[in-house]
Amino acid sequence: MQIDALRRSLILALPAAAVGGCASAAKFICPTDPDLSALGAPLTIDVHTHVFNGTDLQVKEFLTKVAGDSASELAPLTAALGSLLQFLAWEEAPSAEQELRALDGYVELAKACSARDQRTIAKSSFNDGYRRGVKALQDALAQARGPTGLVLGPNGDPGLLPGVESAIDQLPATYDQFETLRSAPQTALAGQSDALGYIRFVLHNFNYRYVNVVDYLETYSRNSPRKIDLMVANMVDFDWWLSQGRPTKTSLASQVEIMGRLSIATGGRVHGFVPFCPFRELMSSGADGVGDSMKLVKSALEDHGFIGVKLYPPMGFAAHGNSDLSVWSDKLALPPAARASGFGGRLDQSLKKLYDYCLANDVPIMAHTNISNGPYAEFRELAASKHWDTALQKFPGLRVNFGHFGDTDAED
Repeated sequence: MQIDALRRSLILALPAAAVGGCASAAKFICPTDPDLSALGAPLTIDVHTHVFNGTDLQVKEFLTKVAGDSASELAPLTAALGSLLQFLAWEEAPSAEQELRALDGYVELAKACSARDQRTIAKSSFNDGYRRGVKALQDALAQARGPTGLVLGPNGDPGLLPGVESAIDQLPATYDQFETLRSAPQTALAGQSDALGYIRFVLHNFNYRYVNVVDYLETYSRNSPRKIDLMVANMVDFDWWLSQGRPTKTSLASQVEIMGRLSIATGGRVHGFVPFCPFRELMSSGADGVGDSMKLVKSALEDHGFIGVKLYPPMGFAAHGNSDLSVWSDKLALPPAARASGFGGRLDQSLKKLYDYCLANDVPIMAHTNISNGPYAEFRELAASKHWDTALQKFPGLRVNFGHFGDTDAED
């Protein structure tokens, strides 16, 4: 227990060392809140979380090209919501500017740091995101309903998991009412637990990111002997693999800034892993040989409190040995550069820059290693362990966390 308490203290000291000594800034996670903190509890670190909203991802492309495939771990979501997803516009989620303004306001309200006040202070923000999400869901349902009033899929088959349509119709006006109805066994809404799970996933995409942090910490710490001491939030960069280089509505640089601010505001309870995309790196490398992806990595790690790098191989690249591959040659949806001679070798050169930097600075890598969430079957296989065997022989000493355990599919 003494060792755990020391390690916990070192974790909480991370913001001061990593974000320019800003740890004295006001925080919104109260270290004396017994619901969220307990020095005697086992040290608990969640190394693979995400803090997204709908402006941080190419939602349409991801749902149509990736999540709809049966191998994706998000396939049940697309199967459950069916045709409704094509009408959902997640563009109304808070932008970076809105997030930072709201975060400043929340931190100001939380300065007193009274235990058990986190959710009370955040109530208006929870309700803001909830209202945005409910409106989007109900508008999408209205558009998806056919002449008979039934939501149909593209082949005329029912397009929703039974209960989804009814659950959306029954969503109340406020988040507090929603929480009450979904947790009360006697209510009709609570009786549709599967439908509510998918609806809640969609609603999270309309939240402020810090609201999702508060909700996560409360979900896994309240009424539990364990308290989350550190959640490691992994960002992703799919721009070149899914949308020809078109950026997300909230830029990666802005996402990094938000995550750095969250690290400070949570007193070190949250730290990020910055994404590296070898495709972005080779498309943006300048005369100095450094591209935008390496610049993002260095900025996040050296100036914004990030503590590692996230790689997503099933999007379209192997950990190493791309020069021997040709899986991109017939993928007309990718930019022409992906079909040019030598593309695989250029990917390897980009990855070498990252690995050399990580080795020199003792930076860990989180990699998505199960056979899922790729736009093509051949790309999903690029996550396999044989490619990491090649990479680790070439770059001995790399520290890699094999996310999702490796060489497994969603069903496994």
